[in-house]
Amino acid sequence: MARTQVSKNSVRSSFLEQAKLAQAHSWLALGLPGFETSGRFKELQANSFEIVFEGDDALAESAVSQREMHHLLRSATLDDLWTLEGDDRLLVKGVISDPSTRDAYRNVDVRFVFVNEPALAPHISKIEIAISGLGEKPTVPADLIKSRLLSTNHRWHALVEDPNRTPEPFKELLGERFRMEFGHGSVNSYEELRQWVYGSASSVNASRHDMVSVTWCGLSDNEYEAVFVLDWLGLNRDDKMMTAKTKHTWTMSDDPSERYPRIQHMDVQFLEPFAVIE
Repeated sequence: MARTQVSKNSVRSSFLEQAKLAQAHSWLALGLPGFETSGRFKELQANSFEIVFEGDDALAESAVSQREMHHLLRSATLDDLWTLEGDDRLLVKGVISDPSTRDAYRNVDVRFVFVNEPALAPHISKIEIAISGLGEKPTVPADLIKSRLLSTNHRWHALVEDPNRTPEPFKELLGERFRMEFGHGSVNSYEELRQWVYGSASSVNASRHDMVSVTWCGLSDNEYEAVFVLDWLGLNRDDKMMTAKTKHTWTMSDDPSERYPRIQHMDVQFLEPFAVIE
């Protein structure tokens, strides 16, 4: 969707969508080695959680238990574009290998359904998996590390966009060497982050960050660099719509025992400057 077609209400409520994306990517990343036993399932899933598989083919037959469905879903190659449906579900499309036919792939629609409480960490109540015919072989394999890194990105932006933002929830995202650099300054400590949260981050009425692209590479054991290109939309103090485009380069360290990878360094560059569009 073009930025000019996004409604003001979508900008105001974007933090709720970011929170759902953080939870969905966190759930997917639990398929990484060492993560399944982290105990995070209970934090992410509602008490009545279920996975519903639509289709009576070999894929459905191969996923006879909840555990096998977990593994099957995490083997899917999912698109980068996620779509919010209503206020309680996210849709992502992709492809999944078909165990009944060598080198064949099937199209898959995956819906994460949420209980919208708590607002910044909504529980997943259901995952719906629908298989819909032959698909093309993916150019890249399933990438659960990317989901792990995206969980931090979406959590960060949920906290930034939250109209009731406070500094405290950011703490679990900050590494020991945390430093954030942007066009007109830098943040080098938690105390400086507090000032940024109540200052620059609160200088607009609302904001929205839409992912355009994401790439990552490994730097060393459990340390990664990720590059996120984002379309930014905001409402200024006069409630007029504004736009910008940014490129974020983040260095993150990851510990499977923690909820999110921690940000060690964040560099923010403006690809398009702030502009009022109405």
